[in-house]
Amino acid sequence: MPGHALCVVQIVDVIQLGPKSYEWKFGQDGYYIRPFQVKGRQHLFNVDDDLIIKDNGDDETTEESEAWIKRYWDPLYV
Repeated sequence: MPGHALCVVQIVDVIQLGPKSYEWKFGQDGYYIRPFQVKGRQHLFNVDDDLIIKDNGDDETTEESEAWIKRYWDPLYV
């Protein structure tokens, strides 16, 4: 799904692996969002909070989660 934001994550640590190589450690507070187009970059960047829509929750059934994926993610597969 190139060119789309798919989730929000919490970065809890960054470890330098080499002169220009880093490892990001993610926390437990990440979540999926409705995809929206975004121009990616090779560094951290912010997006407007108004673009972020979280409407799938931890209390969803498997069927509800699958329907959400089919509606929002499946059309983006290339």
